[in-house]
Amino acid sequence: MKMRQFIGIVIMGGLLLVSQRDGIAANILSEMYKQLGLSENITYTADMVIESAANQAAMPEASKVFFKNGNIRTEGKQGTMKFISIIRTDGTVYSLMESSNTWMKSDLGEAMKNQPLPQYKQAGSETIDGKSCLKYEMTDSETNMSGVVWVSDGMIIKNQLTIFNQVTTVYYKNISKEPLDDALFMPPASDKIQDMATLMEGTAQSGE
Repeated sequence: MKMRQFIGIVIMGGLLLVSQRDGIAANILSEMYKQLGLSENITYTADMVIESAANQAAMPEASKVFFKNGNIRTEGKQGTMKFISIIRTDGTVYSLMESSNTWMKSDLGEAMKNQPLPQYKQAGSETIDGKSCLKYEMTDSETNMSGVVWVSDGMIIKNQLTIFNQVTTVYYKNISKEPLDDALFMPPASDKIQDMATLMEGTAQSGE
């Protein structure tokens, strides 16, 4: 998968709410952040309803997103498998391996460094689920990817990504602006954390 496709999928998960602060990820995302008119000073939760005509069986049965001042937590379930991902404003990503209560730590900024971003442009307005939304569109012929994002009150309400004619749509529903605990946006102290960079370095050295 090319990096611009990866970035599109990042958008699909709502991860562009990483705030514009110092750090590689924040600097790279700031252009996209401005393009979509997203708000960093916001706290809310939303249910994610994910639809994919080509591969609905592979979509999570239930997903929820938590946003607080640019920090993002995504939870989902598919069958007996539960997944949790945390993205911090400095670009640090934590992904839970539930079987061992271990979190994989990685750097979103390093993955996206020096990569071109999709260019979204405003394309009118529409009403989605009773909310007046600004509509943004982009097309990237190099990666056969196109996207549409609907934004209201600084939040993504609907997002549609098409890659090689396969369309995935995410609806953000049951939005609540209740306060959230900061502890949601860090792994529990009792869990183990494995640094991906250290793991990859060790793998490379063992192969020499």
